[in-house]
Amino acid sequence: MLSTLGPVAKACLERTGLFCAARRSSKEGLRQSGVVRTNCIDCLDRTNVAQFCVGMRALGQQLHAMGLGDRARLASGHPAVVVLMELFEALGD
Repeated sequence: MLSTLGPVAKACLERTGLFCAARRSSKEGLRQSGVVRTNCIDCLDRTNVAQFCVGMRALGQQLHAMGLGDRARLASGHPAVVVLMELFEALGD
C-alpha cells in the first residue's frame, strides 16, 4: 500500500507545499499554501496508512529543507520514519 500511496502523497505535497522559515542552503524559506486532508470512508486503518504516507514524505522534505538530510525522501527504515511510525501507533491506541 505504501508504494501505491507514495506518488499520491508526493502529488499532494507538491500542490500544498511545506513551510520552512529558512533553509540552510539559502536565506529563503518555503511557503505552504494548503493542507492535506484525508477522510475515513470505510476503514480507519487505511486512513491512518494514508496519513502516515503523507507524513513520511513531508518529514523527509522538511528535514532536507532544513539541511538535516541529503535527500528529500526517507527510506522506510530510516530512524526518523521509525519514530514517526511509533507516534502513529501510539496515536491509534
